Amino acid sequence: MLALDRLKAVLDYDRETGFFRWKISKVGWRGKYIAFPGQLAGYKDRDGYWQIIIDGHSYPAHRLAWFYVKGVWPASRIDHHDGDKSNNQWVNLRPATASQNSANSRRSRTNKTGFKGVHLSGGVWKFTITSGMYATPEEAHEGYRRVAEFIHREFANTG
Repeated sequence: MLALDRLKAVLDYDRETGFFRWKISKVGWRGKYIAFPGQLAGYKDRDGYWQIIIDGHSYPAHRLAWFYVKGVWPASRIDHHDGDKSNNQWVNLRPATASQNSANSRRSRTNKTGFKGVHLSGGVWKFTITSGMYATPEEAHEGYRRVAEFIHREFANTG
């Protein structure tokens, strides 16, 4: 795992723009310079997230930003408040559970209805709200229980 002193030795993070810039020159595997001090670090992956390769390991820039500012790796997910996966401005980043991160996601690229959470099933339109992914069945049941009690109130049978 990347150490904070190593991160700060090779990159500068601008909280206002959300961009990282190299502090050092980087040499590629064939001995050619591939980055210079002041040059923008990283690349946008196919999902729209900025990734930065440090010492042969790829890191999501939003997680690096959290580590850079807070001094600890995020314990949970990091959500982009405005939904723009490439916007790593400090004011746009916040810790989130899987459920919260999912709730703040945009409509899927494959969604043909034009509405988030809506699908056609058996000739009728339905909606689905995913309440997260959990590591154990007990945690998943607790998530289910909370949502069911919120929606169904006194009619919730969570046994």
